[in-house]
Amino acid sequence: MGKKRTFIKGTLILTAAGVLTRIIGFFFRIFLSRTLGADGLGIYQLIFPIQGLCCALCSSGIQTVISGQVAANISSHKDNSPLSILKNGLILSVSLSLLAAFLLHINAEWIAINILSEKRCTLPLQYLSYSIPFSSIHICICGYYFGCNKAGIPAFSQFLEQVVRVISTYLVWITICGNGELFTPENAVIGAITGEISSSLFCMLSLNISKIHGIQIHIIKKIAAASVPLTSNRVMLSIFQSAEAILLPSQLKNSGLSSADALSIYGILTGMALPFIMFPATITNSMSTLLLPAIAEADSNNNENQIKVSSESSIMVSLILGIFCTGIFYRYGKDIGTILFSNPTSGYYLIILAWLCPFMYLSTTLSSILNGLGHTSTTFILNIISITIRILFTLLLVPSYGISAYLCGVLVSQFVLAFTHYMHLISYVNLKIYISKTIIVPILAIISAITTADIVCYIIRLQGFKNLFTSCIISTLIFGIIMYKMLLGQTSYHKH
Repeated sequence: MGKKRTFIKGTLILTAAGVLTRIIGFFFRIFLSRTLGADGLGIYQLIFPIQGLCCALCSSGIQTVISGQVAANISSHKDNSPLSILKNGLILSVSLSLLAAFLLHINAEWIAINILSEKRCTLPLQYLSYSIPFSSIHICICGYYFGCNKAGIPAFSQFLEQVVRVISTYLVWITICGNGELFTPENAVIGAITGEISSSLFCMLSLNISKIHGIQIHIIKKIAAASVPLTSNRVMLSIFQSAEAILLPSQLKNSGLSSADALSIYGILTGMALPFIMFPATITNSMSTLLLPAIAEADSNNNENQIKVSSESSIMVSLILGIFCTGIFYRYGKDIGTILFSNPTSGYYLIILAWLCPFMYLSTTLSSILNGLGHTSTTFILNIISITIRILFTLLLVPSYGISAYLCGVLVSQFVLAFTHYMHLISYVNLKIYISKTIIVPILAIISAITTADIVCYIIRLQGFKNLFTSCIISTLIFGIIMYKMLLGQTSYHKH
């Protein structure tokens, strides 16, 4: 029960920090959409796949290895081993990130012209290169704390990064506007840099690794060897994701749109609609982050029952959350786009993407379970298949049918990803998924909740933002009460 409480507590801490971070990020997106415009927001969004590729190469695989090895060393009660793993992992990761930052900076113009097909990305890319070493420090130290089952530091560092990013961006905007100049994407990137610096400094101050003297080559070799397959998978995955992000604006141009219109659509989709869809994923992402080491530990101890219970509970939460979000975004997507972003197009995208939620949240959880069981190659292959589907839709159908074809490709790819993950998992773990509890009841609950909310808001005749906010709150409360009563009833039934 102690480990279960730790897992739940960690999930709640990460979720709380994630929710706060995404709420701040939500208002930040509105600010950027209005200060940069859809075209500028498209340029701003276009550079971050390059940063993601650099992080995948320099730190993502190393973070996973640090997390797993720290958890294993703590369970075997070896003195100082966890900090030794962290320090030497940092040496490896930061060395790689300094090289990556240098190469990105000197090749920014070539990347902007030849890969992103947008020369205006040159300066933002050069600015962004400065953040990569700090990102590596932040990522590795968070991996250490996840391995220690301590979610507080990673959670606060995530929150701190977002707060500093928003405040510094706002201060830059005030300064730029005060000088009568135009606020540009490279100005907005300054906020991202300061956010990364602040979170990495906080993480470094949270522990004292100076007591471990010298570089331990054997630990670095061990981390490097273990991270090679993980890093290779992450890099390949990131390359495919970057290719998808880069291809979409160019294929939208081939559909007959101008460069500005293509970037505007890209900015609306990736800077407004998708972040909204991903907002509730804070819960599943937090759960999955802690689920991986928990499943890995249970697997190493041959505790099949713990794997089964953790998997079933996580899948149930993912499905219930996904069904709830589908109902909310489908019903209120148009209002969200019009009222919050002053952009009806983003509302149209939200309505279509609403159907993503159950599959997207479920595949995140299933991927974490499979990675915890050591099936990293399988999850990599399945993710590549999913991205390939989206790329094929982008290449073959977007020039003829526009952005709607890409949105359909996203839906198909996420369904395939969730389905294949689940089919692979049940071949190794004997899961019992109760259809009535995880699918039918949540569907009936969200329909009842939205219907009731609409009736109440019609009676009291609210308009605009007040109507949207009140409807969402009432729907959430009613859905929560129904699901709580249902789950409580199930628990009482099993106890008797």
